[in-house]
Amino acid sequence: MHVTDGLPITAELKELYLACKPKFLGMAKTSALSRADLLDVYQDAMVALLEMEQKNKLATVKTTLDTYLLAIAKYMLYKRQKAAQLIVAEMPDLLGEWDDFEHYNNDDNVWLLRNAFDKLGQQCKRLLQLFYYEQKKLDDIVQIMKYENKNAAKSQKYKCVQQLKNSTNHARK
Repeated sequence: MHVTDGLPITAELKELYLACKPKFLGMAKTSALSRADLLDVYQDAMVALLEMEQKNKLATVKTTLDTYLLAIAKYMLYKRQKAAQLIVAEMPDLLGEWDDFEHYNNDDNVWLLRNAFDKLGQQCKRLLQLFYYEQKKLDDIVQIMKYENKNAAKSQKYKCVQQLKNSTNHARK
């Protein structure tokens, strides 16, 4: 197992983690997310399960733990994919007007965007994750990232999107 945020892991939960991991990866194989992202989603689901155990909330669960873990993971996967689709839906804006945009399938768009995103600095990555993935409002981002004001956050977001646009335009040449 990986990072568990300092939560204790019982042998039963470790066994559950290892047993459900291939089931989740099999279920999620049609996802456009990378294997690393899928593993992150699964890890997050396990941490959520561990946190529930710490709070003694698993006693009220009416399904088996493996079914419950997979349900948490499936929900988290859905949320991650929905956020990724929001970004892909904005691709024409991010990438400029492509005459041949329709010739690129969704996997190509996600791949282009993912590679461009990976090249961004940590500040841009965090800002865009907060805005697109976590769907935080700019006012919240100002507080989280300690910007002077909303306009500073908006300006930085614009610069980060421009970096994405330039990187994806460069990659398709």
